[in-house]
Amino acid sequence: MDSGPANGRGATSRLAARIVTWLLIAAVVGFDVWTIRSSRKIWNFGEPQKDYYNLLVDGFQDGHLHMKAEVPAALLNAPDPYDPAKRPPGIALHDASLYRGKYYLYFGVVPAVTLLLPFTAITGVDLPLQLGVLLFVLGGIAISLATWRAVRRRYFADATPWLDPMAVLALGVTSMGPVLLRRASVWEFPISSGYFFAMAGLACVYGAIHATRRQRWWLAGAGLALGLAVGSRPTYFFATTALAVPLLWWWWRERAAGGGRWWPTKDWWTRLACAVAPLALIGAGLAWYNYARFGNPFEFGVSYELSGVYEGKMRHFSATYVPLNFHRYFWAPWQLRDTFPFIAIEPVGTAPEGYYIGDDLFGVWRTVPFTWLGLVALAAAWRPGKGDGLAVWTVSTGALFAGVAGFIVFFYSAMGRYLLDFCPALAWLACVGTAVLEQRLRGPLRLVARIFWVATLAVSVVFALLFSLSFNREFRERNAESHRAVARWFNHGPEWIARATGNGYGPMALDVRLANLRTGSDLNLITTGTGTRRDRVFVRALAGGQMQIGFAHGEHDVRLSRPLAAELGRTHRLRAEMGSLFPPEDFPTAARWDALPGTSPLRRLRIEWDGEPVLAGRQMFFPASPGTVAIDTKSVVQTRREGLDAAGTSGTDVMNWRARARLSATPGTS
Repeated sequence: MDSGPANGRGATSRLAARIVTWLLIAAVVGFDVWTIRSSRKIWNFGEPQKDYYNLLVDGFQDGHLHMKAEVPAALLNAPDPYDPAKRPPGIALHDASLYRGKYYLYFGVVPAVTLLLPFTAITGVDLPLQLGVLLFVLGGIAISLATWRAVRRRYFADATPWLDPMAVLALGVTSMGPVLLRRASVWEFPISSGYFFAMAGLACVYGAIHATRRQRWWLAGAGLALGLAVGSRPTYFFATTALAVPLLWWWWRERAAGGGRWWPTKDWWTRLACAVAPLALIGAGLAWYNYARFGNPFEFGVSYELSGVYEGKMRHFSATYVPLNFHRYFWAPWQLRDTFPFIAIEPVGTAPEGYYIGDDLFGVWRTVPFTWLGLVALAAAWRPGKGDGLAVWTVSTGALFAGVAGFIVFFYSAMGRYLLDFCPALAWLACVGTAVLEQRLRGPLRLVARIFWVATLAVSVVFALLFSLSFNREFRERNAESHRAVARWFNHGPEWIARATGNGYGPMALDVRLANLRTGSDLNLITTGTGTRRDRVFVRALAGGQMQIGFAHGEHDVRLSRPLAAELGRTHRLRAEMGSLFPPEDFPTAARWDALPGTSPLRRLRIEWDGEPVLAGRQMFFPASPGTVAIDTKSVVQTRREGLDAAGTSGTDVMNWRARARLSATPGTS
C-alpha cells in the first residue's frame, strides 16, 4: 500500500487533473462555439431557414422528396443545364441536383431525417444549419469522451490521471472538428452527422465487446449507428468493416473452444443478425430513396449535380488520384511563416487529368505528429494478453479509419473538411497508444515517452487550431474585423522579434549603381512577397540610353515612370515607400493607422529617384514580411531603413546595420 504522503500527492494530482480536464472541455466547447459564430453567419433563429437541407425538410413536410425551391424556366430550357458552358450563369442552385424539373440533394439524407425534421416537427421552427453542424460535432466529442471514460476505467485505471486532459485535446481538437466548423454549411452538415454516428458506432462496438448482458442490443446499436453514418456520408460504407472485427474475434474464440470447429455456433449467427439487420435495413431504405428520386437505387444525384464542371462526365474515382490524395491527406508538409497564422500550404504542383484542387490541406502524419502514437496501439493489439477486448476494439477502430481513408483517396479531390471522416479514428488510436506507453513503461523510458507524447500533442493541438483559423481564408474573408483583432494579438511576438533583431519595417533607401542594362529587360531592385503574390520595384531599360522606374503588383498590374536617363556606373539614390514594406494591417503597430483610412501607408506607393518623385498614388499590395524582402545585391551597394512617425511617413533616416547586412545577403532577381 502507498504511504500517506504518496496517497496525498496522488489525490492532489487526480484532483488537479480533473479540474484541468473540465476546464479543457469548456475551452474546446467555447472555441467551437466561437469558431462557428465568428463566421458571421446570421442564424435568424425562429425564422424560416432557406438553406438546402431545410428546403429539403420543407419538401418532406409537403409530401415529396425534392427541395421546396422553384427551378427557373431559363434553366429548364437550357440546351444542356448540366454543362456550365451552356447553362445560363448565376441562376442554378450550386451543387444541387436537377432531375425532371426538380431540385434534389446528393448529400446524405440522414442528418435531415434524424435532426432537422424532428426538430421542426416538435418545435414548429426551422433549425439553423450552422447550429445543426455544431450540435453534431459537440455530440461526437461527448460520445468520444464518454467512451474514453469507459476505456480508462477498465484498462488504465492505475495510469497517470493526466491521460484525461490528453484525451480531451486529442479527441476534441486533433480530430479536426474546429476545421470543419470554420465553414459550417451544406457541405459540412452531412460530414458532421457522419462523424457523430461513426463515434456512436465505435462506442457501441466497445459496449458489445465488453458486455456481460444485452450484448445483442449493443450490436444492434453499432449496426444502426454505422448505417446512419453511411446514410450521412457514403464514404463510411467500407468503414462498416469495424463490425466484422469483433464478429471474427468471437468466431475465432468459439473455434478454439470447440477444438478447431470451423462452423459458427447459433449464438454467433444471432450476433451477426443483430449487427447486420439494422445496417441492411438502412441500406434498403437508402436504395429505395434513390430509386424513388432518380429511378436507380445506386444513384445519389451526383450525375445530375449542377456545379462548375460537367459532373455527369467527370471521373470521380480513379486509382490515378491515389498518390496525390495520399500525399495531401497524410504527408504534405507545411511552410512556416513568421506572422499569423504562421502556417502556409505547400503548392500542389502537377495534378492528374480530371483532378480538382480544392481546399487548403496539410498531411496529417507530418502536421499532427501525435497520431503516430496510434502505431503503439496497433502494435499492442497483436499481443493482446489480458486486454484482448481492448485489442479487438483498437483493431475495429483501425478498420474504420482504413475503410474511410482507403476509399476517399480514390476521389477526384482532397478537401480539408473530409479530414473529419478519418482523423477522429486516428486520434482514438493515438489516445490508446499513449495510455499503453504510460502503463507499460517504467523509469527513464516512461519519462522519455511522456516528454514525447506531451510535446507531440502540444504541436498537434496548436497546428489544428491554427489550421482552423487560417482554413481557406474563411475567417479573414467572412469576418475581417475579428480576424484582424485575433491576428494582432498573435502578432505581438513576431513584431517584438522583428524590432529586437533589427529586421523591422518601414520605407527603404537604396544606393544603386547600374551596369549593363539590356534594352527591353527588367532589373528587379526590391521584391516583396512570394510566388505570384509579390510586389516589385524595377528598372526597365529603354533604347537610346534611357530607362523607366517601374512598379508591378503581381504579374499584370504594372506602373511605369516617365523615361529617365540611364547613367550607368553612377551611384543613384532610390527611395521606396510601399505598403508591403510597412507592418501589415494584422500587426499591432498598424492599429494606429485605422483612423487614417485615406492616408494609410498600407495603400500608398511613392518611389523617388535621386530625390525626384517618379511614381506616386494609391496602390494595392500583397502582404509581406521582412523575411520575404529581396534586394538585388549586384546593383545595390547600400541599404537603409527609415523610421516611422505615427502617420506612417518616414521620420529620421536611421542606418539599420543588421537589416542592411541581412538584406544585402538576400539574393534578388533580375
